[in-house]
Amino acid sequence: RAQTMASKNFNDRLQGRIYLLVMILIFLLVAMVIVCVQFGFLYTKNKRKSVLLKQILHSNVKQRMMIERDLRVKQHTKEANMRLEEELKKRNANFLNDYLLISRYISEEARFRKKIFNLLVAGKLKVAIKKLDESSNAENCFGNFYHQFDTAFLNLHPDFVKRFNQYLDPDKQVQTSGPNTLSIELRIYALISLGVTDSTSIADFLHYSPQTIYNYRSKIRHSSSLPQKNFDETIEKMYYS
Repeated sequence: RAQTMASKNFNDRLQGRIYLLVMILIFLLVAMVIVCVQFGFLYTKNKRKSVLLKQILHSNVKQRMMIERDLRVKQHTKEANMRLEEELKKRNANFLNDYLLISRYISEEARFRKKIFNLLVAGKLKVAIKKLDESSNAENCFGNFYHQFDTAFLNLHPDFVKRFNQYLDPDKQVQTSGPNTLSIELRIYALISLGVTDSTSIADFLHYSPQTIYNYRSKIRHSSSLPQKNFDETIEKMYYS
């Protein structure tokens, strides 16, 4: 009986331990399932965060590119506005200088006419005829006209002389006598670059004879490094090609 009781007690304790182990295993299994579920949830959440982070980074890159592009556009716009402002100042200056030249010519002409009128009223006919025969007044007006034309043209095309000389032989290039001053040859071809190509119109503009204009053009064409028949057309298209 004692052995039976001892065996029964042992079996009861063993059953209790088995039950406890089963409960522990069930608890561990449940815990493992919970951990797996949490791990899956965290993985999914982290994956979403990773995708969202990539989207944010991509968006930041695009935003930075857009900001840089906007900055470049603003810089280009600012530079363009500055160039337009400078161009407007030059054109306004040329406009004012043209009309100042005309106003100065009208004033000189009025003073000259008044001087001649006073000489005629005073009976000084010979002195009046001598004054009318003098060319100094016209030469002064032409000098002012040429100076204004040179200044206005070189303000618009400051690299004209350099561009023009690149089409001439090195030992026959045309030099200027000073800043904002063109020689007769350069003045002729400045008009050609503006679209005034026939010698008669150039002669009328510069107050030379057509033959004089033809002689200067022929001299320059002989100094050209280009074929003579193409030289004038090249200069005409110099600022449009």
